[in-house]
This record gives sequence, C-alpha cells and structure tokens, in this order.
Amino acid sequence: MVSEMLQFIYTDKAPCSLNMMASDLLAAADKYALDRLKAMCQNTLISSLTVNNVSEILHIADLHGANELKSSAINFLNMYEHYYLLLALLKR
Repeated sequence: MVSEMLQFIYTDKAPCSLNMMASDLLAAADKYALDRLKAMCQNTLISSLTVNNVSEILHIADLHGANELKSSAINFLNMYEHYYLLLALLKR
C-alpha cells in the first residue's frame, strides 16, 4: 500500500490497484492529508457499493471523514430500505 501511495504522490495518477485497495488507501490518504487521492478512493468505493458491503463502507467513511462516501452509502441504504426490512422479517 505504501508503494501505491508513493506512486500517487510522485505521478498524481491513481494506482492501477485502486479498485482492490480503495479502503486501505482511503485510510492512508486521510492520515496524510492527500485530498485528491482520498477523493479518488471515495469515488471508487461509491461505484462499488452493494447490499453486501454498504455497512462496511459506511463504517469506513465515518472513520475517515469521507463525507461524500458516507452520504452516498446512506442514500444507497435508503434506496434498498425494503430489502433490509425484508431480511429483518425473515430472520424472525
């Protein structure tokens, strides 16, 4: 992950492995105040939101002050609210 972050710092281009490492790179970008990398990671995570990962991504967004990602995850949850209600009913 450090090599990908350094690659970004020196080239100002997203690493090839961004899709696979977006959450880890988001944490590093937040820690080292790399706002452009943080935005790239947020956009990658937004495009990968699913019903299976939305709660984890929402948690990551909250931990790292990724407000755009957090807002998108909340909107995603609202769109699939009926799905989660149905799951809750089925678990009873």
